[in-house]
Amino acid sequence: MDKMISIIVPVYNSAPYLKGCVASVLKQTYKNFELLFITDGPTDGSDELCARYARKDRRIRFLPQKHRGVSAARNVGLEQAAGEYLFFLDSDDAIHPQLLEKLMRVEEKTKAVIIAEDFRMIQSGQFERKVFRLSASSGRFLKETYQHLESREALDYIIFDRPQGRLYAIGGKLIERTEAQKIRFDEALRSGEDTKYMYQLLAEGADVAALDEKSYYYRKHWRSRSAERTAEACKSMYACNKYIWLQEKRKGRELHAQKQTEKTVRRLCAWHAAARMKQNCPLIQYTCKLVKKERDCPAKKRMGWRAELEYWLAFYCYPAYQPCYKMLDFFDSIGAKLWKR
Repeated sequence: MDKMISIIVPVYNSAPYLKGCVASVLKQTYKNFELLFITDGPTDGSDELCARYARKDRRIRFLPQKHRGVSAARNVGLEQAAGEYLFFLDSDDAIHPQLLEKLMRVEEKTKAVIIAEDFRMIQSGQFERKVFRLSASSGRFLKETYQHLESREALDYIIFDRPQGRLYAIGGKLIERTEAQKIRFDEALRSGEDTKYMYQLLAEGADVAALDEKSYYYRKHWRSRSAERTAEACKSMYACNKYIWLQEKRKGRELHAQKQTEKTVRRLCAWHAAARMKQNCPLIQYTCKLVKKERDCPAKKRMGWRAELEYWLAFYCYPAYQPCYKMLDFFDSIGAKLWKR
């Protein structure tokens, strides 16, 4: 297990969280790594912190960039990485001390292009305490249970939102460098760029070892990009979903294309409801425009009952949307647990 891992960390205004992120990397039981900090023109002193860390540990490299977005920062990481494998980590997240070692053990067994770890979402106010407890509680080595998926199977996991590995997100993914460098993150997208990147990797034939254990710790807070509710972010997410729909349609995978339509409409309904709650008029207008475009398209007429129900609730019976959505989401979580069994 002497292969080097390049840990790619884009940094933008995350100074309060960098210490925990770096500490989780330096505690890794797998020692053959380099940590690449690619700053994206931060204004909160993150540059100085990254430079300080780089001076203290020769495994840390500091690559400052002008503000061009997270995709551009990750693309610099792809170009500059020296390791045989790449690992993607966000600057406000953290990882279990044994995670890299576990991923490399699975890589040795499977030789998979992608080793995908599931993530645990933790509220920011409880993050440090819970991460410490989760990291310290594992006296024995973390489980290495996984499913080895060929590329077509893994695409099903993205399209149908199956839980193992969370293949739509880039955080916690160990990827063979030669394959990772064949694709670039779409710098035109503000959101959904990692889903598009993962989809493209799988469409090119990458196989996956999908682990079920959650030892990547995702910090949930108001500054998270995933929490953004703006017309620009909605436009990017829609563009990503449309790209996947078009690719699946061209390849004749009608069931995949139909499912992608359902996901797009459901996502637009959730964004529309959030916009109504915050009285975000530009986003309300934009989601109305997009959902009409989706439902009026002859190639996208068929939607599942869940997407139809959410559409009518969000756009015509908004007060009932949130309680019904929570109830349906609860049944979805039960179904996901039964599916994993």
